[in-house]
Amino acid sequence: MRVSEENYRSAQGCVIVLGKQRGDKYSFPKVDDSICRVGFTVTKKIGSAVIRNKIRRRFREAVMLTLPRFKISGYDYVVIAGKTCPNASYPEIVSGLHNAFKEIKRLHNKYGKKKSEEHQPTKEQPDAYVANLSDSDTCDEPEKI
Repeated sequence: MRVSEENYRSAQGCVIVLGKQRGDKYSFPKVDDSICRVGFTVTKKIGSAVIRNKIRRRFREAVMLTLPRFKISGYDYVVIAGKTCPNASYPEIVSGLHNAFKEIKRLHNKYGKKKSEEHQPTKEQPDAYVANLSDSDTCDEPEKI
């Protein structure tokens, strides 16, 4: 699951939401960056197929209500059902998704860029790391013990 590699995560009530900005590396076939994709995960630990499908249907409807307000273009989301989901009412699920999407959007606005880009040199100083390495003292031969 590519979303779980570098993502923002929010657990609210019986719902866990993972969100990740989609990059060119993972988009096959090429997907428009303005599109937001959502996947649902309900494991067998939750219950029988009837219960899992009921939860999935509730998730789909709740996401259609809450996501347009908090979606971020070019993001992939995975909605995971927690153990208490079979006993949760529909308003609890909607509230959990609302708070989870709100938290992910807050994290995205706070950190803004992908985690993989944080340690790369900027365009203004393309050789910043190389310059720092070349300015350091040379290393002597390691001591033998």
